[in-house]
Amino acid sequence: MKYILLLVFSLVLVPVRAQESNPRFEELLDSFLEYQDDLEIAIRYADSLSVIAEETGDPMLKVRTSYIRGFIYRNHDHFRDAVFNYQEALKTAREHHFREREAMILNGLAMTYNMLGRYPDALRHLFRSLEIREDINQDEESKALVLNNIGVVYFNLEDYTKAGQYFKESYRKDSTQLLKLVNLGLVSLENGKGGDAYQYFSSFRRQNPDTLNNLFQEYLNGIGLYHKKRENYDSAIHYFRRSYRIGEFREAHYQMAVSLYNMAASFYDRRDFRLAREYAGRSDSLARFLETKKLSAQNAHLLAKANSMLYEYEPAAIWFLKYDTMNQSMKDASTFGEVYEMEIEEVESNYQRILGQQEELLRKERQANFLYLGLAAVLGILGLIVYRNKRIKDQMLEKLTYTQNQLIEREKMAALGRMMAGVAHELNTPLGGLRGLVHQVKDRLQKIERSPGAGPGMQKFRDELKVSDESVDTQTSRERRKIRKGLLDQHPEITPEMAERLTDLGIKTLSPEQVAFLLRPEGKSSLEYSTELQMVRRSLSHMEQATGRMTTVVSAMQTYTRPGRSGDNMEEVDLRENIEMVIVLLQNHLKKGTRLKLDLPDQPVFVRGDKDRLAQVWTNLIMNSLHATGFSGEVEISLFRTDGEVHVTCMDNGPGIPEEIRGRIFDEFFTIRRGSSGTGLGLSIVKRILKEHHAQISFSSRPGETIFDVAFPETITVT
Repeated sequence: MKYILLLVFSLVLVPVRAQESNPRFEELLDSFLEYQDDLEIAIRYADSLSVIAEETGDPMLKVRTSYIRGFIYRNHDHFRDAVFNYQEALKTAREHHFREREAMILNGLAMTYNMLGRYPDALRHLFRSLEIREDINQDEESKALVLNNIGVVYFNLEDYTKAGQYFKESYRKDSTQLLKLVNLGLVSLENGKGGDAYQYFSSFRRQNPDTLNNLFQEYLNGIGLYHKKRENYDSAIHYFRRSYRIGEFREAHYQMAVSLYNMAASFYDRRDFRLAREYAGRSDSLARFLETKKLSAQNAHLLAKANSMLYEYEPAAIWFLKYDTMNQSMKDASTFGEVYEMEIEEVESNYQRILGQQEELLRKERQANFLYLGLAAVLGILGLIVYRNKRIKDQMLEKLTYTQNQLIEREKMAALGRMMAGVAHELNTPLGGLRGLVHQVKDRLQKIERSPGAGPGMQKFRDELKVSDESVDTQTSRERRKIRKGLLDQHPEITPEMAERLTDLGIKTLSPEQVAFLLRPEGKSSLEYSTELQMVRRSLSHMEQATGRMTTVVSAMQTYTRPGRSGDNMEEVDLRENIEMVIVLLQNHLKKGTRLKLDLPDQPVFVRGDKDRLAQVWTNLIMNSLHATGFSGEVEISLFRTDGEVHVTCMDNGPGIPEEIRGRIFDEFFTIRRGSSGTGLGLSIVKRILKEHHAQISFSSRPGETIFDVAFPETITVT
């Protein structure tokens, strides 16, 4: 596997204080740093730090505590728990404008996304972190950290040219970090420069005396890949095995999985297919536990090929199906990233063109200034001309800046509309095929389950182990660890791998007869067979649910992006159905933590209008409420009749709209979310659409409650 080292520094825990340092907090933090490699002890220290943060009410201590939790979980390969805690820290840091801390959290969150295979999210957070560091003038070493991590993500995206550029820029800013030599060696290998790679690895080995740290482990992986590319498979396997042993000593599960995969790939290239299958299977077990998409896909592909070369075609087909599903998912994400990148490049190109026009205008104005100054010296009216010229210049620059911003924002909105329509259209065909494939595989699985297997005893044991999918799907990582530990404590004779498989099946206890059966060869085979069937059943159930949800969303996107102009598509629109369609489209945003309440009548409520443009109204209002509450508050949508009018209200419990900007919220391009997702067009578009429908919009706001009220006159209402 192509793996590259991430920058993880304990020094990021050094405080950036909002208030005076708390001695108890700092003392516990020092103790935590000594035991951070032990997950249970580290979490206990984090709990104690949380208590101090809550007692003092210091927001900086709360940020640091959430960050420490994210750091712990990331360091121990619990990436989803790490994401949750990093996001909590980021939210508090932004609320209190801790910009230096925000840049640090963005870096940690980005590299956790990288481990989960969410590369576009990782790059967005890293570039934002770099932007903040530039803005607050941080030192070159901190910028080098982010540049290196950007190179890491591009390496995992297999864009080795960009990865090399960022690694070299990082090394130029700070050449003291030895891991950059390993990174440069790995990217040189991928670019076909084996000699350069060997020089980088040799330079690292001369400067690094410690043979048990993570840097040396990555060096071993790198030099192993060098020998593998030169077809020196025995030497490659030797280095990969040394890397695995260091990971085992340090309990670094992700690095262990990577080393196992590299050994499996080397065995496969050496045509030792049985060992390749064995090591890839061990790597896949760890990868599934860690939920790392790219490593899981690579293991699935290698297992499919190894089984095929061993003429075991049925397991090969299952692994190929798993690989195809995971690989297609990553390709879809990459395609979205490419579309997004092309749209941004188009906007940036227009921006540069306008910037060039602005510079040309300033050049001509400077020439005019010289002429005016000469005339003023002759006529004695220098002050008047300079004043007049400055006024003209300011007016022209203001007009040009306004036009420039307007062009950029409109192009962004047009590009977004084209992309949504294209994505909805392109997704329909593969979705239909995928749903058909799911049904075919389910039928095939039923035939496999009815097969005689290895005998009546094994069949009876498999029947006893059957559990429902729901009982396992709802387990957290902590609950799974507790079940595994309980099984091993109760039955020390079973292996950790058996405990892992029993946990996958939802088994919490075993009878003595079952334990005895498990320890026999046919028992081990039965357990493996039962686990694989259970995982396939659960995966098929998830696939069926996911394709159903995707079909609903695609249908809503097609309805929302269907072209039409105001006045051409006026019809009777059921406002209740119109609002529910928008809620479907926004599910991805609503599930982040928002509590949504819908107060809609049982009967349809009709108005005459354009359903697509009205859907845009509800989308903009609901998204404004979600941003106001930080995607974690309460939003209520109501539809009712009163005083001869039909009303739709959108209420949230956010901080409210400041008094000084209430008169400007409907102006074009006015926004308080500069630098994030705000365009300043949402409410101006809402007001224009409602005016076309002879409707009025009003609002009231105070801390904890903001209500937008849309009123349609009953004269155009049809019931």
